[in-house]
Amino acid sequence: MNASELRNSRLVVVNIWGTDCPPCIKELPELAALSNEYDPKDLRVIGIPRDVDPAGKSTFETRLAEARRIISVTGVTFTNLIPDAEMEDFIKASVIGTPTTFLLDQEGNVIETMIGGKPISVLKSLIGEHLGGN
Repeated sequence: MNASELRNSRLVVVNIWGTDCPPCIKELPELAALSNEYDPKDLRVIGIPRDVDPAGKSTFETRLAEARRIISVTGVTFTNLIPDAEMEDFIKASVIGTPTTFLLDQEGNVIETMIGGKPISVLKSLIGEHLGGN
């Protein structure tokens, strides 16, 4: 998946999560349900497991295996990406804790940021505001 594919959605939810973050893992099934609730033309959900970093080669395989296990047991079907160097720089500059969820418009601009575990109803409300009642 690349950035041009995301332009096919009116909104994109990007959830930065950690394999050792209980609130992150708790919200993954809710995000999976949210992803299934909308047409991909309106909303796409992307996950980024923050602690799966290819630069930390000694722990990369262990963290990747744990991320895959968590994705499987939580029923996540939306795309999860391993950050490249550019995305890693953005995360380091923008994320102060996990989970952090960004809502992006079709041009990739961050239009909302949620830090910490929040009820899914908060995110749904923001999505509804930006989709104009869907």
